[in-house]
Amino acid sequence: MKVIQFFIFFSLCFGANTQQLISKLSNDTILIGQQAQLELQVICHASDSIEWFEQKDTLNQFIEVVEYSKIDTSFNQEDIRIKTLKQTITITCFDSGFYQIKPFSIGISENRLTFDTLNLNVLTFQVDTAKGITDIKPILETPLSLKDYFVLYKPYILVGLAVLIALFIFWYYLKNRPKKALVVKEQTPEIPAHVTALEKLKKIKAQKLWQKGKEKAYYSAITEVVCPYIEQSLYIAAVEQTSFEITRAVDRKNISNEAKTALKDLLSLSDLAKFAKIKPLPSENEQAIEHAIRFIELTKQETEKQADA
Repeated sequence: MKVIQFFIFFSLCFGANTQQLISKLSNDTILIGQQAQLELQVICHASDSIEWFEQKDTLNQFIEVVEYSKIDTSFNQEDIRIKTLKQTITITCFDSGFYQIKPFSIGISENRLTFDTLNLNVLTFQVDTAKGITDIKPILETPLSLKDYFVLYKPYILVGLAVLIALFIFWYYLKNRPKKALVVKEQTPEIPAHVTALEKLKKIKAQKLWQKGKEKAYYSAITEVVCPYIEQSLYIAAVEQTSFEITRAVDRKNISNEAKTALKDLLSLSDLAKFAKIKPLPSENEQAIEHAIRFIELTKQETEKQADA
């Protein structure tokens, strides 16, 4: 009988000792807005049934629940008849003050146990009014990524790319454009004034104008050859001047008297035939063109000598 009573007493003691509640705060003093972890542990017999408390968004009027962790169950390695249930509650508060955390009630089999009451002290920030309004913490600087650089400098990058593309297109065009064949123009040698004038006089002589009764046309043709020649070789505006003005200008040039005389005789015969309506003799007609040829040949030789000098 005594043995049975001892066994019953031992069982009751063992059951009572294995039902234990533990609660603690990771930090019992926090600043406004900071978080703390409330850790709850239930130690009981492995066969005990557990009735957990209702999980709400707040623990009281001021303390808010940020997160409930999952209830973790583990068994004692030395005695598997004992199990431990753990849960961590993350809490915060946005009002300064000293608050009591209402104890939680847990049902373990037929018993109802309550956690110890915990206190949470919430402090406000100390404001230095002499410094004015400042940030709580300095601005966190993070390194820029390649995408950030692109967004920041996007206009400059696009302009640079456009310039590079334009330069490439211009270079490609210059490199591949059809090359024009080099055309070498054949330069015709300039014919000297005396050569042109003598050729024209030969043609006039061959036309035999005075022999056909066209003395006026004959002398006009000769003077139209001699006057341009004087302009090109002696630099006298002979085309726009009278015979008197031409002879006076030629007299001032450094040419032979024979050339001057030949020009005067030519112009005199020409004025008689064109303006005085006097019909020159055949010999005078022949001498007129010879005077022109002689004047050109003499001045040609003298101007060539002056150029060589």
